[in-house]
Amino acid sequence: MQKDKKTFIIIGVAVVIAALIVAYFAFFSNGTKPASTDPSASEGVSEQATDSLISEENDGADDSEEETEEEPETEETDDGITRYESGLYEVGKDIPAGEYAIEPTVQYGYMEVVSDLSGEYDSLITSAEYWGRHYVTVSDGQYLKFEGIAVAAEDTEPREPKNDIYRNGMYLVGKDIPAGDYTVTPDSDPDYKDLYYGVVSDSTGSEDSVIKEGYLMEDEKVDVSLKDGQYIKLWGCRITDR
Repeated sequence: MQKDKKTFIIIGVAVVIAALIVAYFAFFSNGTKPASTDPSASEGVSEQATDSLISEENDGADDSEEETEEEPETEETDDGITRYESGLYEVGKDIPAGEYAIEPTVQYGYMEVVSDLSGEYDSLITSAEYWGRHYVTVSDGQYLKFEGIAVAAEDTEPREPKNDIYRNGMYLVGKDIPAGDYTVTPDSDPDYKDLYYGVVSDSTGSEDSVIKEGYLMEDEKVDVSLKDGQYIKLWGCRITDR
């Protein structure tokens, strides 16, 4: 009796398997294929999407190349002084080599000098944020990009301190500020996060031109001695006679 029961179970299982096989072939004979487990199937979709994105980016790049960059504007004043407005200038072509004083037209500005337009870090010669007048010297073949108004340094008037206090900006010693001994202290404005000062020998932005520089703590002060022809840069600091 037990043997007949086992035989019945085996026959039942065989019938079920046979039915599944018949159903499988009947289903896929209608043209439906099982989902692929080949990773290349999904990769193919990704590649197509990527190719589409690249094509769109290239199309955008082509469109931008067709657009002509606006020429930076210059203005000549009645007394023959040329004012250069915000923009990118090729030195020796758009603007003569030499030293310039840049004044921001808003609260502060940014400038940089590069050796070429590759966008590579190695092409950067100098850069600076400025709050007040900033001096920079450029040479033929370089590129100067800045925000504000630039004028040849020799055409600028001495910078007058407000309330006899020298604050943010860059000062040419002997022109904007007398030579002498001074004390640098943090300014009273709490919005300044970086309290920086620097004494440099020229306005090229070269590290070799740095004579003394540093960042102050809130209650810190430092003494500096300034000589004619040097520059002092202040950000969030002020200087007073020692």
